[in-house]
Amino acid sequence: MKKSPLAVKDPFRHAGGLPTKDFPDFKQTNARHLRALAVGKVFSTEDIAKLLREIKKLQKQKDELEKLANTDALTGLNNRRVFNKTLQRMTDEINQEMRQDDRRTRGQAPRQTPIKDFALILMDLDGFKVVNDTFGHDFGDRVLKGVAKLILGKSIRPSDFLARIGGEEFAIIVPAIGDVPPEVAIKSILDRIEVKRQKTFIPTGRGDYLSIGISAGVHYARPGDTVEDIFKSADSKLYEAKDAKGEARRVLKLSSSPAPGGSVPSP
Repeated sequence: MKKSPLAVKDPFRHAGGLPTKDFPDFKQTNARHLRALAVGKVFSTEDIAKLLREIKKLQKQKDELEKLANTDALTGLNNRRVFNKTLQRMTDEINQEMRQDDRRTRGQAPRQTPIKDFALILMDLDGFKVVNDTFGHDFGDRVLKGVAKLILGKSIRPSDFLARIGGEEFAIIVPAIGDVPPEVAIKSILDRIEVKRQKTFIPTGRGDYLSIGISAGVHYARPGDTVEDIFKSADSKLYEAKDAKGEARRVLKLSSSPAPGGSVPSP
């Protein structure tokens, strides 16, 4: 017996009777299909299968475009756009937590440490302009990729958020995890970065190797902070760190061979 085609007369439900919320956004599908749904046109199972394939294809394209929009093309890290969104979201969360605490403890002193503490590390490569001017921008790009992959990428926890936010500048958002406050996590991350930095040497193509200096500034976010407060404070501490290095940060550190056990990015 031939099965009758499936009728779709309710634009808010598909032929199987399930709410459309169980499917991707119908706004991105073919306009002809949407008009047919609205007027109650009869769809065959083949029509519905085709529609679902189109939805799946469009969803995949959307995911790929979103990934491209959030990724730094050179290093593969998160970019400034998604960094700004993440920093804003986490700042909103600690301030929301503070407001909830105020309501729960009305008439008492508010809790000083919110549940969702986090810290921001801003980092900058020392003397990077000299590197570009001396060896060229292609070599500078290789330095940035090496730092992102061999130093920073291997120094953070899965819960930490790493981004390249412009030029030779990088950022890590470090949330509190369980009973481990950001202060403890920050020390561990910075220690690992320094160990890996000391072991990373990049061949210049002239028979010698370049070691990279990295400066960092940290701000521990607290309730009442704005995104601007957090970023400005970390940026100020970053430049205090760079100033403390003085002339040393402007000198290219070259060696005839990498240190024993050092990792060297390939050209």
